[in-house]
Formats: sequence, structure tokens, C-alpha cells
Amino acid sequence: MNTRAILVIIFILFLILRIPGLDLPYHQDERVWPGFGSAGLGGLGGFVHPPLTPLIFFVAVKAFGEDNLRHLPFLFGIANFWLLFVLVKRRFSTKAALWSVLFFSAGFFSVLASLMIDTDGQVLPFFFLLSALFYYKWRESINLKKKLILGSVLAVFIFLGSLTKVSFVIALGAIALDFLYSQKHLLSRRKLFKFASIGIGILASLFLLILGIMHILPNADISRPLSYWKHFVVFSDRNYLQISIQFFKALLYSSPLLLLPLLFLTKDLARKLRLFIIFLILGLIFYLVLFDFSSGALDRYFQFMIVPLSVISGVVVSNIFEGQSVYNKWRVIVFGCAIGLALFFLQFLPHFVPALYPKTEWFNRILSLKWNFLFPFIGGSGPMGFYVSWLFMALAWLIALILVILSFIKTKWQKSFLAIILILGFFYNGIFVEEYLFGKINGSPTVVLKNAVDFIKNDPDIEKVITYNNIGYRELLKIDKYQRRLYAAPKFESSYTDILKNFKGHYLIIEIPRLHSDSPYVKYFSSCRKVYEEYSGKIPARIYDCRKTASL
Repeated sequence: MNTRAILVIIFILFLILRIPGLDLPYHQDERVWPGFGSAGLGGLGGFVHPPLTPLIFFVAVKAFGEDNLRHLPFLFGIANFWLLFVLVKRRFSTKAALWSVLFFSAGFFSVLASLMIDTDGQVLPFFFLLSALFYYKWRESINLKKKLILGSVLAVFIFLGSLTKVSFVIALGAIALDFLYSQKHLLSRRKLFKFASIGIGILASLFLLILGIMHILPNADISRPLSYWKHFVVFSDRNYLQISIQFFKALLYSSPLLLLPLLFLTKDLARKLRLFIIFLILGLIFYLVLFDFSSGALDRYFQFMIVPLSVISGVVVSNIFEGQSVYNKWRVIVFGCAIGLALFFLQFLPHFVPALYPKTEWFNRILSLKWNFLFPFIGGSGPMGFYVSWLFMALAWLIALILVILSFIKTKWQKSFLAIILILGFFYNGIFVEEYLFGKINGSPTVVLKNAVDFIKNDPDIEKVITYNNIGYRELLKIDKYQRRLYAAPKFESSYTDILKNFKGHYLIIEIPRLHSDSPYVKYFSSCRKVYEEYSGKIPARIYDCRKTASL
């Protein structure tokens, strides 16, 4: 099969894994983006991020409508697919490019990023890929006139990326450090000081330019973005448990498919992949060390890893399969699929569903090897919620890691072991994508939400609704029955005690993640009248009538 046919098949896979999610309900932080359409151009100055982000969403609202904004990251994802192929093909090889876009297409984290209404998943990577492509072209050019043109184009894309979000400084820093490292044999202390001064000057100029643009926009309030970033420049009282859990979740999203090939990285490949490795390191320093994002949707910010991991893993895998050792392809495929199917059917064993809090229950079950429980995946900007078996995930990672170790012991079988790792990786990501989009194994909140909202809409007794985790916010707002949200985090319990006392109405509880049986919320709802209940797998939807409930 020729390259063009393989590329088309991979692109079709990219589309198939994303199109079913274009109409998923908006969730939590995603609620802010549709407002740009109604706010008009006058609302651009009141946003906390640089002005290109609200402008992009303003255009998207006009183009797709307020209810179809998932089309924006989806289209940027398509552009990134082709940019990634062009970049890797130009820098490495066609086979490496095919592997990279395959990982980019099939990886769950990439699917999630292609459907999440924000800039981190696909918009910022778009400008990074363009910058990286023209950076390499600029580096390779020997014609002065062409070099000036390419340098100017590179500067434009860096500028546009900086106008999208402050965190684009990661890309700028990666390009600068990669260039400095490439010139290390020519650097003196004087030149290094000169380059550092230029870099600081560029950063300061970009910052002042962004502030200047935001200042002249209608309804501009510079204090708002400045105070927003001041909130994250905190080096004490960080919630390190939250940071660790969110980063761990991002690693689970990334899967063995994108992470384990890094263990096969050679010194020569690391040198060629230096830009993407620096980008990864700077991004982790930015989000884990320099700024405190523990109070935010931290897993969303880690989507910066998708593109560099796809590139690095694609190049590494391509390099291994180009090696001299041989292996029985079909025997390996059959063996790998057999392991994958065995892991798949393990999900249908009886599984316990732990509550979100206290988190110690998760840790206790993991440490005691009671792995037959469901792990909830939720996020501030999505996903709305889905479950995956911890037993399935843990064994998939464990088997894949054992195969990595064996591949270094039995080097002549390295191709065979890597092929099995990749097959397990595709099974792993397939389960994540299926549960996120359809929830056929453990349940779908999308299914029960639609039916619950229809019930609320058609019941005249239901006037206002408080909803757990803000699930169904937009749907309830459309029928004018939204009251407010309810979160189950222990730090909110005292404030919600007053809300439960004072609000006498209905509550929509789509229970993912589960509420602990000893929580004040469960105790309160037990005194209410349950007027509706439906299950999708392990995910229940309940509506409580608490109008006649006694105060706590």
C-alpha cells in the first residue's frame, strides 16, 4: 500500500474518532465561550487572555453558532494533523510522519483535545507547529533574502501564538533554547549575554504589546488579566495532592502508546528531536513548578504534551521498525490482539464504584491490589465524566512495562515486543475513546442528561434546579430552570450547607463521580422525595424534590 493511501486511511480514522463527539453537551468552564457571540467585538477587551483568543471564539460563534463550538478545536485538529505530517516528513522521514499522525489520530488525549472548547488542546499547538516548521526552514536556509523572509514569517507565528495565550512562552522558549544549543560551539560569554538580552527584550516587548492591544480594545480592563495571572504566581500553600492527581491523570490519558516509546529514545534521536524534548521539559516546569494551577483544570493544560509526544514516539517507533532484526508479523499481531482482548473482557468482571472523596479509598484499593474498581475521569472543561476499569488500565500498563524491560534483555526480539506494546496501546486508547463518546461499557452521562432534562422541561412543578457538578448547565438554562451548581469537594461543604438550608426546590444529581454515603449531600437528599431515576451503566441520574425538606 502506498503512502498516500495509508495517510488517507489514518485521516479517516482521525475523523471517525472525533465526529461523534461534536454534539457532546458543554461542561463547566466551557460555558463561558458562547458568550462571545452575544458580547460582540466590544467584549474582547474584558477577557483574561490575550485578544486573539476571544477574537477566534467570536468568529467561531458567528460561523458555527453558540451550540456548535466543538467544531472550532475539531477544525484546528484537522489543520494540526496535516501540519504534523508535513513537519515530521520534512525533518525526519515519511514513515516517521505516518507513525506520528497515527498516534495523533488514535490517542485519546488528542481526541479529547480535538473536542474540548478551549485553546490549549488544538489552537496553541497549531501556532507551535507553524512556528516549528518555519524555524527549521529558517535554520536550513543559506540564502540571506530567503532567510529574512522565513524569519519574518516565524516571527509572525510566534507573535500570533503569544496573542492567543500567555503560556505560548513555552514554545518561544523551546525555539530559543534549541537555537542557542545548536550554536553552542560559537557562543562566547559576550554572545550569550547578548542573546539573553535580546530574548528578555522580545518577551518584554511581546508583553507590552499584548497589554497595549488589550488596552485599546472596547471595554478594556487591564487589571483583570493582571489580577488573574497574579492568582497563579503562588509558591506556598499549593495543593500538591491535586497537582499530582491531575498530572497522573494526564499520563493515563497519554497512554502507553505515547509514553513508552520514549524509553527507546537513543542519543542520536534525542539530538534530532531536541526541540520537542525541550518543549516538553519547559511545559512541565511551567505548569508544575513556576505557576500554581492546582485550583484549576490542570489536566487540560497538559494537552501541550500531545504534539511533541506524537512526534517523538512516531520517530522512535519508525526508527526501531527500520532496524535490521526480523520478526513474525502475523504471529505477533495475533498474540498482541489475544492479550488485548483478554484485558478488554476483564472490564466485565464485577467492579466497585468508589466515591470521589475521600481519595484515600482509591489509594487503599490500589495498594491492597483490589483493582476491580472504576476510576472516574472528569474535568473542568470536560470530559463531563466517564469510567474506566482500574484493573484494565493497571494491567495494560504493567504488561507493557514488562515488555519494555524484556525488549532490552532480549534485544533481537525488540520489534516483536514493541509491536505488542503498540497493539495494547491501541486497545487502551480505543476503550478510553469509546467510554468518552458512548459509554457502552460503564455508562454515559450524556444519555441520562438528555432524558432528565426532558423530564424537568415537561414537569410544571419543577421551577428551578441546582445541578451536581454543573452537569446540564446550558440545557437547564435554555429552559429557564437553572438555579446554580453544586460541588462535592470537602472545601465547599460549609458554603453548601447554607445553600441546602435556604434553597427549597429540585436537585439534578447525575452522579459521576459518586458521592460518599456519609457526605452531608447524601444525607440531605435522603430526606427529599425522589421524583426521577434512570441509570446508564454505573451512572445514575436522579431528580430530588426538596421543597418540603426540613432544614439541616
